[in-house]
Amino acid sequence: MVINLLSELENYIAETQDPLLLDFVQKNENLVVMTNKFKSAINLKNKWVARFKNALIQLNKYDNRVFKVSSNVSADVWESMFNKACTKMEKKMTAEERTRFVQRAEKMMVEENKVTFFNAVNKLSLSLLKNFASLTAVEVETLKLSLSGLLNIASANFENVLKRHLSEDVFLTLQDARYNEDVDSETMKVIKETLTDLKKEAEKDEPDFKVKHGTNSFITLENQVRLVFQHYFTSLRLGAKRSVEFNFVALVNQLLCFVLNDTTLRTLPGETQCFATKKYILKNELSYSSSNKSSSSTAGRKIDILITTENEEEIAALEFKAEKGSRSKSQKSSKSNSQKSSSKRSALSLGQEGKSIRINKAILSSFPDQVTSNCGMDFNGWSGYSYAIIPFQDIHVIVKLKSFVLPSCQKDLQGDMLLDVLSAFYQIKQHWVTTAAAISRNSKGEEVKEEEKEEEEEEEEKEEQKEEQKEEQKEEQKEEKEEEDLEDDKEENDIVFFSPKLSPRTF
Repeated sequence: MVINLLSELENYIAETQDPLLLDFVQKNENLVVMTNKFKSAINLKNKWVARFKNALIQLNKYDNRVFKVSSNVSADVWESMFNKACTKMEKKMTAEERTRFVQRAEKMMVEENKVTFFNAVNKLSLSLLKNFASLTAVEVETLKLSLSGLLNIASANFENVLKRHLSEDVFLTLQDARYNEDVDSETMKVIKETLTDLKKEAEKDEPDFKVKHGTNSFITLENQVRLVFQHYFTSLRLGAKRSVEFNFVALVNQLLCFVLNDTTLRTLPGETQCFATKKYILKNELSYSSSNKSSSSTAGRKIDILITTENEEEIAALEFKAEKGSRSKSQKSSKSNSQKSSSKRSALSLGQEGKSIRINKAILSSFPDQVTSNCGMDFNGWSGYSYAIIPFQDIHVIVKLKSFVLPSCQKDLQGDMLLDVLSAFYQIKQHWVTTAAAISRNSKGEEVKEEEKEEEEEEEEKEEQKEEQKEEQKEEQKEEKEEEDLEDDKEENDIVFFSPKLSPRTF
């Protein structure tokens, strides 16, 4: 049946000018669902995407640029197909066989979801370790991430390594990883309208950006955008050089201060130590190191900008690396050229990118259980991107949120560069604020639990004291009674042996 179906697939591709996998599976639904005992809808999808690709290659119709589109079928379609495959199989079973099949299928699906990517990451790590001496810079960083249970598909450099080393099924499934939180439409509307007004004002000889400084008006969304634009306009007019890492850090830190001025979040620039990494370094040193000198390196990793709450709980880390080349070249380059050049990163820059991700993963591990993802940013010169670390089956995947290029001259402020930057900043701000709130609730919950525990202990202590007092009272009463009994005995003895009236009777 598989051979017949493959010939049907090849015939369809040969006869169709622009073959689409969705079109084929819808036209050949009955054939698709009866060819294999699929473990899950994902398993069904992966097999058919691979078959479609192989058939295209066989017929010399494969084009990498259009394959992702032509092979795209929604998850709902695959789920529907898988359910129909299960239904067809169930009709041929007895009630007992059906029960066993469902239990076995559920077990297989659970095992697949838990094991597949964990094993894939382990295999990737082993493969890279075996060839460690010949690894490229990006392969070394991929290895570091995989050893931390991380796969990075946010960066083209890392994604290409994964494509070469992971199986096709695993790599294709990895593309389904998504982060769905974005800036709300009302926020984007205010940003766009404010920027439009500011661009017009910037063209005047003596522009007035109408920045407000009152306590309440200072922290509005509109005023935040005006502060960012004014700061950019002023610093670029002064011709401030941005060719060194420190200046990029200072610029972005100031922009973040404006964007976060209505929150309790703080930015800590200047190679700040991240304590979330310290426990992992200590754990590794204690578990694996045989060096007596290794303990000197167990301080937390340093990061260019650390985002924390007002109570110094760590939220996220941002890393920077000055782009190679002169500032004038980067100013002359277009947005697309800047993004293109950023993909050709130095070994040191790739190392900083991987370091940023691993630190944010360490910070994520310190969050309360209800917070399952973390967001960060990475900068290579003028180019940057925001990313999210999200749980995906039994590992974590890094997915890109937004790419942007920092404006490098006043002319750039008239385009959409600053809009892209603010869009990325406000999206990531939204996640940081939500995370900080969850941490605060968790801390308060722990405080309440601690107080309740203390109250319970106090109550128990009071109860114990009451019990002790009761016991003491009982003991005292018992002793008093014994003393009274002794007195009574003495009195009775006196009456019996010494009373004149009773003595004749007694003797």
